[in-house]
Amino acid sequence: MVKFVEKESNCTTFFPRHNFSLGHLLITLVLQYWLMRDLEKLAGSSRIALIYLGSGAVGNLASAIFVPYRAEVGPAGAHFGLLACCMVEVIHQVR
Repeated sequence: MVKFVEKESNCTTFFPRHNFSLGHLLITLVLQYWLMRDLEKLAGSSRIALIYLGSGAVGNLASAIFVPYRAEVGPAGAHFGLLACCMVEVIHQVR
């Protein structure tokens, strides 16, 4: 089996290298503000919270299933869930 961590230090224990950067945090916050503000007006805050948390959980589970020996975390699955919700709303408005 492949090890998750080959060499562990105190810094990587608390701040993983590939998930902690201010640029990544800024992109996440801007995307959430940009998409979630309009979607909450359309669908309501409880529905958007359910979509965000559900798609985030399913995205992380899919990552664990398809790439089992590499731990991946992050809001990408939740962002794609919000983007899909936005696309569905646009399709319904066109019809």
